[in-house]
Amino acid sequence: PGLDTIEPAVLVPGAISYQNSIFRGTVLGWTPEALGSVFNIYPEEGSFFSDEDVRQHAKVIVIGHKVKQELFGDSDALGQFVTVHGQKLQVVGILPTKGQVSAFNVDEIGLIPYSTAQKTILGINYFHELFIRAKNSEDVDTVVKDITATLRELHGITDPAKDDLFVVTQESVIATIRTITQTLTIFLVAIASISLMVAGIGIMNIMLVSVAERTREI
Repeated sequence: PGLDTIEPAVLVPGAISYQNSIFRGTVLGWTPEALGSVFNIYPEEGSFFSDEDVRQHAKVIVIGHKVKQELFGDSDALGQFVTVHGQKLQVVGILPTKGQVSAFNVDEIGLIPYSTAQKTILGINYFHELFIRAKNSEDVDTVVKDITATLRELHGITDPAKDDLFVVTQESVIATIRTITQTLTIFLVAIASISLMVAGIGIMNIMLVSVAERTREI
C-alpha cells in the first residue's frame, strides 16, 4: 500500500565500445520513466527511449556524460552506434553530469530498454533489480517488509536463511557509508599515532647521542 513507483532493471555485463575506444561502465536495461520519475534526471541532449521502443525491443541507448567524453570526445554522439555485448545500439540521448546517485554513477551509465536487455542481449525473461519509491519516508520500512514477504511467496521461500533476494534502502546505504567513513577515520588516526611515536623515538635517540657525545666536554 505504501508503494509509489516501481521500475524493473536488468544488469548487462560488459563494456560500451565505439570504434577503437572502450568504456567499462554500468549498462542497465530500464524503463523510459525510471531516471526521470525516480531521480529527476533528464538528458541534456536528445531524449530517453520511449514505451514503443520497449515494446519493439529497440536497439537504442542513453549514455552518461563521462561515457560520451571517453568514446566521442568533443564529437557529436547523437545518432552514432556503440557496441554493447556484441549488439549495435544507437545513441539517442546524453545525460548531464550528476555523479553518484543512489547505487550507480550517472556519468558512467548506459541505459537501454529493459526488453532489449532481456531478449536481444541476454536471452532471459526475468529482472535483476527493482527500483522502488515509497509514497513517503514513514512507509519505507513497511514497504521493505511487504516486498520481502511478496518475493518470498512468489519464489516459494519459507526459510529466510535461503533468501535469493535482498532489499537495500537509502538509509542502509547511508549507514554503510557512515561505517566506512568511521573505519577510515580510526585507521588514519592509528597511522598518525604510529608516525608520531616513530618520529618521537627518532628525535629522542638523536638527542641522546648528541648529549652522550658532549658529556666528556661538559
